[in-house]
Amino acid sequence: MQIFVKTLTGRTLTLQVDSQDTIAKVKSLIEEQEPGFYQHQQKLLLGRSQLDDDWRLHNGDVQEGCTLYLLLRTIPMRVFVKTLQDKTVTLETNPPETVDNVLAKLEEQEGIEACRHRLKFGSKLLNAGCTLLQQHIQHKSTLTLCPRILPITIRRQTGRAMLIEVNLSDTVARVKQKIREQEGIPAEQQTLKLHAKDLMDHLTVCDYNITEGCSLDMILCPVTQVFLKTLGGTTVSLETKPSDTVGNILAKVAEKERYPLQHYYLECEAKKLDTRQTLAEQNVPNKATLYLCLRPIPITVRRQPTGRAILVEVKISDTVASVKQKIREQEGIPAEQQTLKLHAKDLMDHLTVCDYNITEGCSLDMILRPVTQVFVKTPRGKTVGLETQPSDTVGNILVQCAEKERYPLQHYYLQIDARKLDTGLTLLEQNVPNKATLQLCLRLFPITVRQRTGQAILMHVNLSDTIASVKQKIYEEAGILAEQQTLKLHAKDLMDHLTVCDYNITEGCSLDMILRHGQGRR
Repeated sequence: MQIFVKTLTGRTLTLQVDSQDTIAKVKSLIEEQEPGFYQHQQKLLLGRSQLDDDWRLHNGDVQEGCTLYLLLRTIPMRVFVKTLQDKTVTLETNPPETVDNVLAKLEEQEGIEACRHRLKFGSKLLNAGCTLLQQHIQHKSTLTLCPRILPITIRRQTGRAMLIEVNLSDTVARVKQKIREQEGIPAEQQTLKLHAKDLMDHLTVCDYNITEGCSLDMILCPVTQVFLKTLGGTTVSLETKPSDTVGNILAKVAEKERYPLQHYYLECEAKKLDTRQTLAEQNVPNKATLYLCLRPIPITVRRQPTGRAILVEVKISDTVASVKQKIREQEGIPAEQQTLKLHAKDLMDHLTVCDYNITEGCSLDMILRPVTQVFVKTPRGKTVGLETQPSDTVGNILVQCAEKERYPLQHYYLQIDARKLDTGLTLLEQNVPNKATLQLCLRLFPITVRQRTGQAILMHVNLSDTIASVKQKIYEEAGILAEQQTLKLHAKDLMDHLTVCDYNITEGCSLDMILRHGQGRR
């Protein structure tokens, strides 16, 4: 026979039974039709009477076409909800509760707005009006919170409308991307408006309170082209809209540059452009060339010990040497006399304003070094005057001298009154007085001269020595007449008029000596 079972949700189940079937058998048939309606939770009523499990249908006066009412015993259970922030929330609930009730509990417990979210179990989106039991959610199941998908309408200027599905967390930029994917319209050409107000790319659907069925207007902006000359001298092409602000363009460009955005500005035809205004508002034409420039940073330089302050404009790329040059141009103080300090630390000439993190309004201290003069006599007999400070190392002065000489720096040294000066010490530390005369000398280095007998002679030469003068030194050392000597390097005869430098003879080098006309000695 056929009977009907009506649930609390209003659904009616149809069952084929026998009058000899027990109520327990009927409950098992219900569980087969409705997984999750477990037998031990079911209560069946006929009228107001509860039917016991061991009763047979005919005992309970259940006849063909009867309607039984199904109640479910409430058994508390726990479910877990994973939020958009990857946080897991534990909720106490019951199988007959609807998904909407679970969302309401989540809102009460965590402050997450129920109307803006939906729940998923696995990959299946849960029906908000159905119970946990109906959707087979069991004790300790994990549900996933997701944004509610909203259908909205995008209206083009032509009047054509398109339907787009968005969720509340989508940014306006993401909505434009969805339009591009659906319609092929580049995002940079789209301007979206709500109630005639432009929507900002970084804000979300939620921020603008865009709800289901809402309509946005889309204005298509014509694309223009500008050329941008970077600090490195490279010219790049940019596609822009007349409605783009200079700030928008600057942000795109600065992403690929070395310094932070705030250190740059753009100019066109020597006119600085306002970052808040659009290209159109500043009459920047199509295919115009813009120049990327570094902003000047005002800093204060305090002279010590007087405390007098000088205002100097620098750029973040300026070296300390160029800052000193700006002070020289402004105040007439030679750069070599300036020592600049930040927080009592000397600044190195080759490092930049950026390297020292010098920012707008920063103060530097300037110490002036007294100027002294020394004279340097070169190997060629020429005397030159140099302005120095007592704190200059001999190495610093040697570098200046060697720049104008023939041989590399490492082949020179300085001496005063036949005393060799230490390159690592200052003039002051070595008691070099003002207006002293220093001698620039070539360093001697050892070489070996090998005779056929196997005997070796150790000689000291310098780069400017000719082969003839090397032979003379051998004569003075070993008594072998110069005219009897033939010197060879790698089996090649050395010419008297050429120098040690010409033959690239270096420290530790070995020469072979052949004696002509016997082995005459003095």
